[in-house]
Amino acid sequence: MIVTAREFNQRTTYAQRQSQVEPVFITNRGNLEYVLLNYQEYMNLLGKKKTLLEALTCPQCDEIEVDFKRAEIVEREIDF
Repeated sequence: MIVTAREFNQRTTYAQRQSQVEPVFITNRGNLEYVLLNYQEYMNLLGKKKTLLEALTCPQCDEIEVDFKRAEIVEREIDF
């Protein structure tokens, strides 16, 4: 989607919503000046990995099952 700077200023909320679907290109006097991206797309461009919190809160994670083995804790004597 391409909008002028004036349109962007008048319809900021719409541009924000549209950036969830596709990048929003903002022109100034006919020249492309800015791109509005959602945060996830920005992080993908940077090549950064998701944090544990982001990975665990993804909508697709509801279908993932993980079976952790119980840790065995063994008591031992301590020398002072």
